[in-house]
Amino acid sequence: MIADNRLYINCSKALYCIDLLSGTVVWSRDFPSAWGSDIRYNSLKEYGNTILLVSDHTNIAMAISKTDGSTVWENKEVGCSADELTLFEGILYYTSTATGRLYAIDAATGKTIWNMGSPNRTGKIPASFSFQSLCIDPIARRLFVTDTYFILCVELPEG
Repeated sequence: MIADNRLYINCSKALYCIDLLSGTVVWSRDFPSAWGSDIRYNSLKEYGNTILLVSDHTNIAMAISKTDGSTVWENKEVGCSADELTLFEGILYYTSTATGRLYAIDAATGKTIWNMGSPNRTGKIPASFSFQSLCIDPIARRLFVTDTYFILCVELPEG
């Protein structure tokens, strides 16, 4: 992720902030044991003065300060994601590889707004949202996501 002449990049067990003009490391943030083996598959999203990320190994979502790498908020009940995160009107949306659910997280506070399993999950059809990308039509206010077998359209509430 690039913002304000800085590159924010996750490599193995650390997140780095690099000044693009000087090439120097401004700060780095280690994620040793709490995040499992590594964080290299994380999608990063900018929100205000924070970087939003969701672990790809453990059930942790967090916002990190762009200034110094400190934790702004952390939510340990939101599944994990190795896919692209989507930010729309201050809400972070993603599918969880651990729970197979679709999540909506308040980007400012880290609170879980909602999570849902696939309505197509039955005894015969083990549908889930694991590893599925999603997209949002901002005009129609609809979220489109695939589960294992179907395409779903979720109407988003007014902001």
